[in-house]
Amino acid sequence: MSKWTHAICQPCWEQRADTSEPFRLTVCPPEPCCFCGVSTDSGIFVRADPRPLRCQGIHEVESEKIGGTDPD
Repeated sequence: MSKWTHAICQPCWEQRADTSEPFRLTVCPPEPCCFCGVSTDSGIFVRADPRPLRCQGIHEVESEKIGGTDPD
């Protein structure tokens, strides 16, 4: 996952987004929400500057552990 692509849980999405419905991945391994740290499988991802976020742009997800690649 790119340093600028972040998992976000449903409650954080609702706090920071307008009333639009997010685009979701249908199958997503649980991973920490980059905004609050809670484990989420919401399938919602946003692009954001990693510096102010909990994750600081460092992501460890199941796809990377089993051989997925990230061009960044």
